[in-house]
Amino acid sequence: MTRDTAPARIEARLTEWFFAEASITPLVVVRVGLGLVAFWSTVGYLPHMEWLWGEHGFLAESLVSYRTHPLRFHTDAVFGAIVVSSACLTIGLATRLSGLIAAVSMAVLGSSGYAHTWGWGTVMPAVLVIIALSPARNGWSVDAWWAARRGAWLPLVAPRWALRLLQVHVAVVYLSASWHRVNDRGWIHGEMVYAAFANGMYSRYPYVDPQPFKPVFRVLSYITEWLEVTAPVALWWRPTRMVYVFALMGLHLGLEVSAIVGWWQPMMIVLLVVFLPPRWIRRLLPSAMQPADGPPDLPER
Repeated sequence: MTRDTAPARIEARLTEWFFAEASITPLVVVRVGLGLVAFWSTVGYLPHMEWLWGEHGFLAESLVSYRTHPLRFHTDAVFGAIVVSSACLTIGLATRLSGLIAAVSMAVLGSSGYAHTWGWGTVMPAVLVIIALSPARNGWSVDAWWAARRGAWLPLVAPRWALRLLQVHVAVVYLSASWHRVNDRGWIHGEMVYAAFANGMYSRYPYVDPQPFKPVFRVLSYITEWLEVTAPVALWWRPTRMVYVFALMGLHLGLEVSAIVGWWQPMMIVLLVVFLPPRWIRRLLPSAMQPADGPPDLPER
């Protein structure tokens, strides 16, 4: 006879929280989105890869630490691996292998010291590993189509450990991003959004005079700071979760259309999907994009 002790109850709750079955729909959407981000961000580098990363490129001549970097001698192989593996990840072809290759290759690229990725160069490899090892290949994929042709339907529900890991990762990203803002004078005085928009190097509208709109930018700066500081808690609390998901998506979308800051914004918009209930995702998707149903005996999604 087992005793119903507090530690046992906590262990049972944690086990259920981490391993209970859930729909794979969020994982599938994130797989496709991250695959596209990895693919298009790398394609943008292709015209410049030899003169910048190559054996006799700018980095090899400028940075002592780069002269022995593997990317210098295998530039074509690393960039080719990212492009091919991320394309395969997007369509779900050999998903686990392609996801792991994409993660390792992007980690090599991010460690070169020059790929100014605004942080996604370090976050992407970690989340790609989680997606590669998860059941994200079970829907909208060549792997699932091929399995169905052989009569081996891949389940559309699975233990949600991968979903939980991605959720924790997103919360930690916001915690890390907001940690330095609570005592930063620029954020305290509401100046940072204005400074970013007024900086001709990063602004998408360098010929627009932002001075008349400075009070608006101050309000936006405080809203941005509040959202990111409170997100690590609000994303987990059910009454505020959906409001914060869409507010943060709007925040990243606003940053994307106003500033040139790499692919961080699309990556975060994609990752926020892990906090959306599967039924919400299915409502937002066109009927033609709904995950294919398996045999009648599959568990309810």
